[in-house]
Amino acid sequence: MSHQTLMQSYQDDLYVMLGSLRQLEGHLKNIQARTFEMTEEISCLLSDNLRLLNSVNNQVLKTSEKEPAAPSTPLAPEVPWEDTNCRNQSGDDVAP
Repeated sequence: MSHQTLMQSYQDDLYVMLGSLRQLEGHLKNIQARTFEMTEEISCLLSDNLRLLNSVNNQVLKTSEKEPAAPSTPLAPEVPWEDTNCRNQSGDDVAP
């Protein structure tokens, strides 16, 4: 193979590679554009969800302000009777 033929083959391969790189560049630009669009869509969805959450929180707050709060009651006292009295009242004569 002569030097000129070798150089021509090398040049042809470089042009093929350049064409592939340009095609890849086009694909990457499309991906970049779609990624930007999706980012915008996600941003809008997040904004809508935050507005909805804020609205629900405000409604819950308004509802809880309108309803009377449960009175603060102390804990019930301990049971004054023993387990044996409970069994005797229920008719069981089983020893503890």
